[in-house]
Amino acid sequence: MACVASASPRPILRPRVAATRPTTRPPTKTTTFASSSPSSAAFDGGVSARRRLPRGASTIAAARGGGRAAGRGGGGRGGRKSTGGAVKRYKKEASRAIDLEEEALALELEADAARVTSPSSSSSNPPRAARGAKEKRGGSGSRGTNVFPASMDRPTTVGEQLQFERKGHCVLRGVLSREEAAGMITELMHETKARTLQAYRHRVAVLVPGYDVSSITSVDDALRVLEHETDEEIGFLQTFNLHRPDPDDVSGREPAAAKFILSRRLARVAYELLDAREGDKVRLYQSCVFAKPPGFAATHWHSDGNMVPLDTNKFITLWMPLRDLDEDDAALVFASGSHRDFSLPYWHSLEGMSDLSGRGYEVESYDPLCIGDATAHSGWTLHWSPPQPEDRETRYALSVCYFLDGARRLGIGGAESLRQTPHGEDEWSWREWIDDVDEGKAARHPALPVVYP
Repeated sequence: MACVASASPRPILRPRVAATRPTTRPPTKTTTFASSSPSSAAFDGGVSARRRLPRGASTIAAARGGGRAAGRGGGGRGGRKSTGGAVKRYKKEASRAIDLEEEALALELEADAARVTSPSSSSSNPPRAARGAKEKRGGSGSRGTNVFPASMDRPTTVGEQLQFERKGHCVLRGVLSREEAAGMITELMHETKARTLQAYRHRVAVLVPGYDVSSITSVDDALRVLEHETDEEIGFLQTFNLHRPDPDDVSGREPAAAKFILSRRLARVAYELLDAREGDKVRLYQSCVFAKPPGFAATHWHSDGNMVPLDTNKFITLWMPLRDLDEDDAALVFASGSHRDFSLPYWHSLEGMSDLSGRGYEVESYDPLCIGDATAHSGWTLHWSPPQPEDRETRYALSVCYFLDGARRLGIGGAESLRQTPHGEDEWSWREWIDDVDEGKAARHPALPVVYP
């Protein structure tokens, strides 16, 4: 069946109830949250609720599973384990999470059948050594690639720019054609599979702070640690920076996926939505593939900016599904206008954000999402993702984060000048460059390349 999508967000209506996990989907209608807690059947106006509510949330507070704070960075935890949760269950989930070969092969066949020939990107993508030397000198050379032809670029519309500014998120349909996306997906899936153990080590590092992850030599090792050392479920697997060499690959080769992640096509979207001006440059902050296998738990409400050691408001995340998603898949859900809620991060710690039900956010999502579509959200926009249903395939998504050049490095580990220090969940991403950039200085480093213009 062809993927047919709308350009409008789908408002989420939730019953005004306590922290529970309903199994019904709300009607396509917008509402705001109240702090009262009447019956779970109290949908507005008796409108049919046959569509499934995003799993794990009946209110904005409940969406973190029991109304707790975002926890270790918000994106790291899924919720408390149910009684009797055992390694056997995790092994079942893990087998689905790491068995990507058949899907990758299917995507390769699709790519072979539909791939378009792209012009060489060598002129805009010089050798790594030369690029790194120029960056270290503070140069402005761009690593942006032309793997996707500029002639096929899809400029952002005024409507998309306004929605991003006002709501903190928007959807961009057809950023890539299906043919263009097919080759990218194949490479991303191969690289993700090769780094599966890293993704599980990262989950252990987040959920079991202080554990020596270097002692974990297999996925089974990681699952045993997660079973015995934490009471939290796995919300997702996160594979960092597939555009950088694999730390476990002694060859130091640049991954084949890099040319897609570094593409000027994607970076141009960021440039336009960030309202960049003449002379501004867009830097790539990080790339990730998020896997949410069937049965994996919710991703808590969080903002990306809380985990980024940069003093900036000009930060954006593009999120692209690696297969067509329908309304039952765990896409992102956004709290509209939360990027403008200055008092939330100013007055509250992560723990103090445990109850957001009285802040009046309208909560919206976009479904279906087709291959080649992208959602975009501001660094300060609150968002979450529901659990992936047991009867659905693994949901994979590419996340690429950008910021405008000139953002300054924040302190790490209790700097006195900061009310809150950036959360360490994404340390695996920024530890490559953080010690090379002085606190308070512009974050310019070969690991944070300019990609547009």
